Amino acid sequence: MDQKTQPAGAGAAAAAASHAAAAAAAAAAQPDYLRVATAPRSHVAPPRFFEEDPVIWLVQLDLFFSQAAVDDELSRFRIAATLLPGHLLRDFTDILRNPPQDRPYTILSDAIRQRFGKSAFSPRYRLLRLLQPHLLPLQDPSTSKT
Repeated sequence: MDQKTQPAGAGAAAAAASHAAAAAAAAAAQPDYLRVATAPRSHVAPPRFFEEDPVIWLVQLDLFFSQAAVDDELSRFRIAATLLPGHLLRDFTDILRNPPQDRPYTILSDAIRQRFGKSAFSPRYRLLRLLQPHLLPLQDPSTSKT
């Protein structure tokens, strides 16, 4: 069968197969330390929230976004918001209910970093969480009833 009698897509398919074979051969010729380890994107799962250190969780989450090719801020925001545990949602209600139009993920991650600081779940934070149900609302002494 000559080139004139081949189906229209046969030439393109043959060229693509030839290109794929050449790329595979070139990759196999590289030393192991130069090969990039990649997982299939469909099998990458976001990290579970890390209670002991939410700041480290954000680092893991950024690595997940890079591996899964999640580039836009709104998608990152939505994924991060769904991974937050229920008991922390109220701490970020204002951001979650009204996501900022500009950089929503960056603002949420900055709020998480600010809330937990460098030492996540620090003794101060744990103490505040324990005392929160028992704290009285602040009242002006002149308006309080005695």
